[in-house]
Amino acid sequence: MFHPGKYYHLYNHANGFENIFKTDDNYRFFLQKYASYLNPIADTYNIIILLAYRIVK
Repeated sequence: MFHPGKYYHLYNHANGFENIFKTDDNYRFFLQKYASYLNPIADTYNIIILLAYRIVK
């Protein structure tokens, strides 16, 4: 349960060394869902998405 006025550190990790985003479309899908669901209810101070062995343009 989240509480107003508190800070939370949210993170996700893939299994082993697998990429979370297998295609550029997966990455875009994540950002669209983030914008739709989390951004309206929470202030984001920083977002870092580390892509192993891959640069998304």
